[in-house]
Order: sequence, then structure tokens, then C-alpha cells
Amino acid sequence: MIDGRRLRIAPCTSVLGVLDALAAAAEDEVTVLLTNLTERDLGDAVLAKLHRGRLLGADRYTLVRDLLGARSLDPRISKDVWLVDALITLANAARIPSLAGTILNRRRAVSLVVQARLGVDPERADLPALVAAFDDTLVRAEWRALSEAERRGLVRELVDSHGAGIGAVAALAETRDDLLAELLVIQAVTDAPEDDARAIAAFAVLQHRFAHPRPTRAALVEAGAAAITPVEAAPEARLAQQARAADAMLEELSAEALLVHSPVLARGFAERLARAAQFQDRASFAALGGTPVRGRRASSRRAGPVRRPSRTLAGRQAGDRARHRRPAVWPDTWPRSPGSIGRSLRSAQVTATLGLLLSWTPSR
Repeated sequence: MIDGRRLRIAPCTSVLGVLDALAAAAEDEVTVLLTNLTERDLGDAVLAKLHRGRLLGADRYTLVRDLLGARSLDPRISKDVWLVDALITLANAARIPSLAGTILNRRRAVSLVVQARLGVDPERADLPALVAAFDDTLVRAEWRALSEAERRGLVRELVDSHGAGIGAVAALAETRDDLLAELLVIQAVTDAPEDDARAIAAFAVLQHRFAHPRPTRAALVEAGAAAITPVEAAPEARLAQQARAADAMLEELSAEALLVHSPVLARGFAERLARAAQFQDRASFAALGGTPVRGRRASSRRAGPVRRPSRTLAGRQAGDRARHRRPAVWPDTWPRSPGSIGRSLRSAQVTATLGLLLSWTPSR
């Protein structure tokens, strides 16, 4: 019933069938004709008998426009079935803001889906912000529940805008719960010299954990570096849990020695302090195997909204590299605030390592 009037649905496969259904329609009922015929097939005489004098489309593309209330949609949206299906699902769940009277282009449509699925606006978020989004348990659960077509479609869009690193992050989020720990291990392994035998063996194992097509080394370098910022901003309990998981993964890979290349793992920081205590100056430290790894900053949390990154992919990647460039860890570059070290170092390691330094003064 529609407004008190009976609804009759009449499937019609020919022009004659349409004419018969129209002739049999009663004045007190609404007749809906379902047909695969075109307006040219029906002709002007039949179209004149229809509501508004034309056929009304019943495809999913039209349904999206009606659900969103948009004045018009970018025709390119209809070419991506996964995007149309995602918009319909989210609109039915009231997870997309009203678009009444607007013109929805494809870029904005993709942003709406990403924001609903990950909780961040991809046009304002950089790669570390996307890593932090995937680290959320509820986000990962929803990500895994998506259709394969939607996951692949979203990954393609994110890779186009944020680089290949996000593809590796998304792949890990699909199967791994200790996302930050996995990325910390990747960062430590890919940060080691490329001719390091332990790093080569560990990298081969890590790369083969991914399904085909496996991410490139460059993609894994981006993904690992992007994990540093969300790790520094993580709650104490989460940081400790992920650090323990990362330590265990490196031990499983027989690559504990690569901890020295991590700027946030506690064991790696203590190992760098102990190594620094063995050398007379910065030059000998570097010459005998010291690796320039940045120290923790005095303040890793920043108030205020996320800054808009560069609009270009090259600009985004350059910004990420600049944020994670690693000055040498030497006494004059260590964090000045004890509080900034406390989150990443276990107290026993701090006491033992700083004891070495208090009895030694480097020559410059």
C-alpha cells in the first residue's frame, strides 16, 4: 500500500505486455511496470501514459543518488561497483552526512567511504595518521568484514594518494592484530645496512608473510617509518604491549641485534647507549658500527588538528621522510627530558646504561 492505495507490480517483456498492464490498471491502485525495454522501444505514445512521461531507472547508481539526496553524481562513480555498493550500505546505515542538493564527484565519494570505514579524512591525514587508524581494534574488525572488492578498491585509492606504504599497512591489518609491533620490526630490519646478513635473512622472512603481490622494499620502508609517530603517541599500556611483541618477533627471526636500529624500542635504545659508552668520539662511534638513530623527542604529542599535508604524493612522501630523518644518537642529541625517555626505556636498563655514561666523558 502507498498512501492508502494498493500497489500492483507487473513484469513486462514486450510492448504489448506494457499496453496490457496499463489497460488493466485500476484508478485506485498504483501500477509499477518492470521492463527491460528502452524508451525508444516503447515509443512516444506509450511513454505519454507513464508517470512523468519517461522510464525511471531502477539500477544501483540511481539508488545511490536517491539515498544520498545528491542533485547529481559523477558518472565515474557508476564504473566502480565496489564504490556504489559501499555508498548504498553506508547511506542505509546513516553513516554518511546529508548531501542534499550537492553534486557528488568521485574523489569526494571515495573520501566519504574511507572516512566511514577508517575514521579519518584521507584528504587531511598523512600516512602515520592512517597507520594509527588501522591500529584501532574496531577499525581492523570492520576492515576484515568488508568484501574483497571493497578492500581492494580502497587500497588502490589510498596507494594512489599516500604511496605504496599504506598498501603494506592495510595488508597487515587484514591478518595481524599486533600491527604496530609488526611495523616496528619492519622499521628495524629495513633500517639496517642492506649488506647486513641478519637483516637480509629477516627481510626475506618478513616479505614472504604477505600474500602476492608482495610489497617492495621501498613500500615496507615507508610503512615502517610511518609507525614511529603513532607509537610515540600511543598510551603507555599499548606501547609496552607492542614493544614486547616486537622484541619477541625479532627474537623469532634471530635478529635481536637489529634492535639497535629502532628509535623507540626500549632494548634498542639501551643497546645504543651502551655502545656509545665504548667510543671516544662521534666519528669513532660511526666508524665502528654506530648507526645514526634519532633519539626520542621531549614531546611526542601535539595538540590541535592534523595539519593538511602536501596535495601531491611526492610532497606527502617527502614530508614523511623529513619527519623520520634520524640524527645521530650521541650524548648531545639525546632527549633532555627524562620523562621523554621513560616511556620507551625500562627502568633497569636505564639505570644500568646511564651508570656507564656517568663515569665517562666523550672527547669532542
